Amino acid sequence: MLDRERVFCEALDAECRRLGVSSRALAAEVGISESTLSRYRTGLRTPGEKTIDALASALAALSGGAEASDEVAAHLRAPLERRRQDDVALCRRMDALMAEAGLTSSDLARVARVDPSYISRIRSGVRVPADPEALAASCASLAARRLAGADEHELLAKLLGGHL
Repeated sequence: MLDRERVFCEALDAECRRLGVSSRALAAEVGISESTLSRYRTGLRTPGEKTIDALASALAALSGGAEASDEVAAHLRAPLERRRQDDVALCRRMDALMAEAGLTSSDLARVARVDPSYISRIRSGVRVPADPEALAASCASLAARRLAGADEHELLAKLLGGHL
């Protein structure tokens, strides 16, 4: 399970527990199958915006008015927004690192075993990596091989947000 799915499933589980709503009742209220809801709750899938809104409305309705729909939606979206901010920061650092090391999207794509257009979309912020940690590791490894000098390693550390 990737972080993106994990953060949502934890938020959904917390809201269900906090508001005392069962999976069966929630699935019925939203109009989705229990197996689909189970995938959201176990982190195998993350719903889209409309489904998050439907889940929030259903949780609010099933809680007997204990919480407003927009408040539940905010609880569900908060960890996703934090993760999105992390993904954007990663994409920016990766793009800066690749530019400084003279790496192309094709170079990284070969190492990461993905399509170069996927890397280009990540670098431009259009996509976020499915596995950010693995892609960051591939990028850092490739850049470290390309940037061999001590000054270059200090630059590498700065771009990665740490120190060597």
